Amino acid sequence: MQRNLVMSVCLLSIVSTFSKAVELRATIPSIEQARESLSGANAIYKGNYSFKDYIYFPKDSAHKASYARIRVYKKSQWKHKEVVLTIKAGDREVLHKSEYETLDEAKQVIDGDFIYAFQFFRQGWEYLLDDCPIFVEDIENLPYTIEVIAKSRKKIDQLFAMVGAGEIIEKSVPLFFKSYHGL
Repeated sequence: MQRNLVMSVCLLSIVSTFSKAVELRATIPSIEQARESLSGANAIYKGNYSFKDYIYFPKDSAHKASYARIRVYKKSQWKHKEVVLTIKAGDREVLHKSEYETLDEAKQVIDGDFIYAFQFFRQGWEYLLDDCPIFVEDIENLPYTIEVIAKSRKKIDQLFAMVGAGEIIEKSVPLFFKSYHGL
């Protein structure tokens, strides 16, 4: 528990230092290759995580939200309850975020305003390199990806080049999943 709290505080501290942080995701050819590249660059391995995301879209197209995501954690080093509900406008703007003990509790909050669309499982490996949180991820039914949070796009491009990243993904994972599968 203490280790989880320390890791959560460290990650929040790092992210909060990036007042104008750039966050970007790209495809990678291989999880193993990306992890080896990061290890070879002396990145600090922070731990692994896994969760299932349930994605909902607004019933009313005039709704300010783009989507609601209910995340059910299976494994995590971060401090939070097992279930986290996030409602977003666009790709990044968080309109609402709350934590629950069960999936049903979270569903009750959005019931009536949102319609279930799809779900996917995600597992990832978190690293820290040059004060940049890095997330190497295997997302069900999508190409392998890497996400980097940095002070500049230039830094992200350097890290992407180091791991052999391919296509830049400008959208959030739920909106990328939707377009990737033509939903």
